[in-house]
Amino acid sequence: MEGHHETITAASIRAIDAFRSERSGLQLHQICNELLSSRFGDPKWLLGYWSRDRLFSGEARSEWTEPDLVPLPF
Repeated sequence: MEGHHETITAASIRAIDAFRSERSGLQLHQICNELLSSRFGDPKWLLGYWSRDRLFSGEARSEWTEPDLVPLPF
């Protein structure tokens, strides 16, 4: 299956929004640099919250699917 992945997209947006809100005094390029240096810059960060099978399931690709390992902190 290729194309848009709803759960990865929505989780990434949530993470970015929470990260950004904690750094409201910084300029955008500073926030981006910090984000990429954080755990969210690691492409595997989602696997701390979702099992690989659930994250890459057809259901998670087509619609938001809650984490099955640990709830998102944001």
